[in-house]
Amino acid sequence: MKKIRVLMLFVFTMLLSATAANASIIDPAHNSSLRETMISSPDTAITQYLESAVRGDFNTLSSLSNDARYSNDYQKEALYEQTLDNSSKKPISYQIINSNPLDGETHQYLVELRFENSGVSNIPFVLKNSQFGWKVNISKQSIDEKPGYSLINEGNVAMPRAAFAAVSNASCKWNFWGRVDGRTFDSKCSGFSINAPSLKVLLNLQQYNDKGDSYEPMIKYEIVESNWWSDDTWGYTDIIGTKKGKAYQEHVYGDKQTATDVYIRFTTHDTSPDVVTTLAGFGELYDS
Repeated sequence: MKKIRVLMLFVFTMLLSATAANASIIDPAHNSSLRETMISSPDTAITQYLESAVRGDFNTLSSLSNDARYSNDYQKEALYEQTLDNSSKKPISYQIINSNPLDGETHQYLVELRFENSGVSNIPFVLKNSQFGWKVNISKQSIDEKPGYSLINEGNVAMPRAAFAAVSNASCKWNFWGRVDGRTFDSKCSGFSINAPSLKVLLNLQQYNDKGDSYEPMIKYEIVESNWWSDDTWGYTDIIGTKKGKAYQEHVYGDKQTATDVYIRFTTHDTSPDVVTTLAGFGELYDS
């Protein structure tokens, strides 16, 4: 019996060791709990955040941000990695222009970023303190709507050959129905590029009320570029009224010749506070 007990103890010990070994095999690149860094000052947090962007370290960049645009770390890190691989979004240097404490838990910075393609932008960053320390807080609001933002120099606008091939036909196609008025949603096509030397693209579309009541649709079409620091609205237009049975075309004018990692954001305006109606639409976007 003593030998059996010793054998059972040996087997149990080996099982515990194997379990511990397996538990230690975790991919730190996608485990935010292992990468959480408690930073006790906003100056240290913004410096480490910007340094990681210059290095192209998307993992650290992700761990130092709370980004409301994404529901999980996988989505966030994939976008960060993709945009940092783009010369128009990969910073080579930075300079903190202004530092402004808004309150004890919130701090705002204005930073000049210089990019690999010789582009220059002034970007506002907001940092918030929590139980996890200071982190950069990124909202769904477009960067061009935030005080302090400015595009100083677009830089080299040459696009990769693959991007030109992608926009030879429609860059994006969409089709939606049953969308309640007063809502915002995004196109399923995303990550496409725009090459617009004339600073405009063409929307070819139809939109209509698919509930059967008398309310006319009012839809805002925003062309949005994703960046690691925030989203940026390239351009937008509001289209009012029923456009059905025949293609309706309208140009959207942007603020620069090129944009990458792009998607379309649709906002259906609330037609009446007392009535809920639904809208439908389809179309495509072309470089113009």
